[in-house]
Amino acid sequence: MKIIDKINRHSRSASSSISSTPNSSAPPSPSSTNRNKPSRPTTTNSDSKNSNSKPSTPNSSSSSPYYSFEFFPPKTEPGLENLYHRITKMSSYSSPLFVDITWGSSGSTSSQTLKIAEFCTNELNLNVLMHLTCNGLGISDLRGALTAAKAIGVRNILALRGDQPHKGKGEWTTHQGE
Repeated sequence: MKIIDKINRHSRSASSSISSTPNSSAPPSPSSTNRNKPSRPTTTNSDSKNSNSKPSTPNSSSSSPYYSFEFFPPKTEPGLENLYHRITKMSSYSSPLFVDITWGSSGSTSSQTLKIAEFCTNELNLNVLMHLTCNGLGISDLRGALTAAKAIGVRNILALRGDQPHKGKGEWTTHQGE
């Protein structure tokens, strides 16, 4: 089953399962409170790839679901080209709120992560949330990664400590300010 079919099926089932009878023990409905509700982006000019504007936010009364996609950097160039094609296709069907690009431990996929983030930001005009796994990186490495992300237009970063090193492969270390 194609991903878009799953999304459409989920959207139909979610809207048909909403009860019209209020339930006092249920949490407030999205229409009753707008605090902390993210805005779903819509493309302002879908024909223009060169537009520097990010997707605008629609009316907050929209009842359609929000989507985001997470992508893992592939290990090969053909895999990267395949991923670009899939991201383009998936984002054109579902208008995700953002796309999430992972970062390998100790920066093992950092160059691929930055390439994918740049493609999504500059070619597809998508909002990107880039992971930054800090374990095993020094302060200068972290500054370099943040500078590179800023240079390609990434403004949303999820900084993660990362997994504890496996036994025999190092210990947790702290870095003092430079």
